[in-house]
Amino acid sequence: MLVLNPIQPSLAEAEVRWLKRYGWLFPVLGFPLGLLIKGALWSGTLLNASFLPSNLAGWLSPLGLLIGTIISLVPVAWWLMLTLEIKIKSGGRGWLLAPVMACVCFILLEMAFRTYPVQAIFWQGVIARAGDQTQAREVGLYRLQAAADRKAKSPAGFVFPGSSQVVQGIDCAELSQLTGAPVYRRAVSGLFPIELICSQGLITFNHDNRLILLLSGFDVGARADLVPDAIRPQATWSGLRHVLRAAPASFQLRHWRNFVDLCFAASCDLWRSRDYVRFMWENPVAPNIIRNNAAAQSALNQQLQGYQRLGSNPEMVALCWQALDLFLGDMAQHFQNIIVFESRINPTSPPSASALDLENQTRRFFENQQHLQRIRFIPRAAQHLDLPPEYWADNTHVNAAGRQLLTEMIARFVDDTSP
Repeated sequence: MLVLNPIQPSLAEAEVRWLKRYGWLFPVLGFPLGLLIKGALWSGTLLNASFLPSNLAGWLSPLGLLIGTIISLVPVAWWLMLTLEIKIKSGGRGWLLAPVMACVCFILLEMAFRTYPVQAIFWQGVIARAGDQTQAREVGLYRLQAAADRKAKSPAGFVFPGSSQVVQGIDCAELSQLTGAPVYRRAVSGLFPIELICSQGLITFNHDNRLILLLSGFDVGARADLVPDAIRPQATWSGLRHVLRAAPASFQLRHWRNFVDLCFAASCDLWRSRDYVRFMWENPVAPNIIRNNAAAQSALNQQLQGYQRLGSNPEMVALCWQALDLFLGDMAQHFQNIIVFESRINPTSPPSASALDLENQTRRFFENQQHLQRIRFIPRAAQHLDLPPEYWADNTHVNAAGRQLLTEMIARFVDDTSP
């Protein structure tokens, strides 16, 4: 039988001696460090020296003094923990107290990370360091806007989630002016239906909002498999449950590691944001620069090949439709109404016969959702919008002129449902 040794008195005594000898350094250095942290906070976050205080009075702040006080009290907390370890005789540091304190510290860190001030600082830091990483910038904007809207009790308006077709194809500021209502963009590249569904908790913040979606068979068939890296930064329990309910047992079993990962992300914001915590760590003092542009140069070919392979995994297509059915049924209870516009691609990139079949099936799916009175569906034929090749920047994204036309078209249809 393994007998755990009690805490070593010599080790505890050595720590006590160290605290007695050097503990005074914490208050001496803590207050200047606290003032430095507060004074340089926004300059370091935004990588902009103009945010540094210009005089001594600017460096002195209540928050800086509070941070200094916390640092100064570290020796007191340390001494109390040593006393507690010795008194409880728990059989060793790692047996009882250390795991409990680790869990407490993690919970406190998670609670702090979820607060709006920390979210604002963190995601603005990600945006400032994005550089050539457009995905990091889009995710940063998405998460920053979501945190701000939930905190501020934003007025009723239109919520517009979606993929890069929304990022590059819809001028939300112009749409807001045309409709006279706020437009809350929740869009990031790669936010196809499964990713969109999993982000439900970040788009439902006001029951008086209207939901606008830009979807078609091109989106439904875009993923050949589950992509946890694309889902994780926006994963929420309210949306992930739809995917879990829609996925057959065999699919869940094959992807059990991914679902464990996503369930943890939906529960823990630190895990949900882990890719961008690492991004901040890798780019502490300068924006990210991509030195190899090979991937960007082949983007057009990848888009074309991707649309030729639409719906290559029928299991993922079926999962997408089933999850969308659950999602739209739920969203009908959280929004005043839902408008789904059928999206489109560059007419010079004709889809394959299988892709056209998927388009027709998806159109029938949305028509059925409209029959259930969950959504209002606007197919391409009813949009009365012509976007010839000169209005496209590539195979899937419109240029500035196409963006203006697409925004005006959406405004015409949603104007009669303005909040």
